[in-house]
Amino acid sequence: MSFYKVLYVSLIGKMSMSSTNKLSYNYSNGLYRRNFVDNERRNVYINHGRRRTNERARRADREESIRRTVYVSELDHTVTEERLAETFANCGQVVDCRICGDPHSVMRFAFIEFSGEEGARAALNLGGTMLGFYPVRVLPSKTAILPVNPKFLPAVTQLDVKSFFEELCGEVSRLRLLGDNVHSTRIAFVEFVNGEPFQDPGEAPFK
Repeated sequence: MSFYKVLYVSLIGKMSMSSTNKLSYNYSNGLYRRNFVDNERRNVYINHGRRRTNERARRADREESIRRTVYVSELDHTVTEERLAETFANCGQVVDCRICGDPHSVMRFAFIEFSGEEGARAALNLGGTMLGFYPVRVLPSKTAILPVNPKFLPAVTQLDVKSFFEELCGEVSRLRLLGDNVHSTRIAFVEFVNGEPFQDPGEAPFK
């Protein structure tokens, strides 16, 4: 009898140890999975918080830009961005000026952004000023001036520049176009066969 009792106790002991090990493994595995899920959730919350912070910063910058911008309407086709910026430069430093609308239309509109809100407030006093053939209207802007995406700008080649100046000024002997297609503006050096071009391109639009 004592032999069977000892054998029974020994088997019970082994079964208990096996169950304990399995329970310990399941507990450790579950704890690992829970920690992994918690870390994933924590990363999601952190990334979401960063995105919200960046969105708030962009929204704040946009709202500040709107407060520094005025909307100018009833511009005739003779008014250029350079002339418009010079007119409003007395109100404050102009950091951007954008005329919108059909260039062949009689009336167009523009957005002018200043370096500070004081310039935008002072620009409102220029409403009714004769600029070109009509008095302009100046109102606080409801939108900011969007940056130009250079991907949507047409690529200008040396042949385009040469054809442009030869049509208006005369035969071109040498031309050097500097810059790249990434930036919105480029510069060029043009040398003519004759010493004096017979027509000044002036404000002629480049097509």
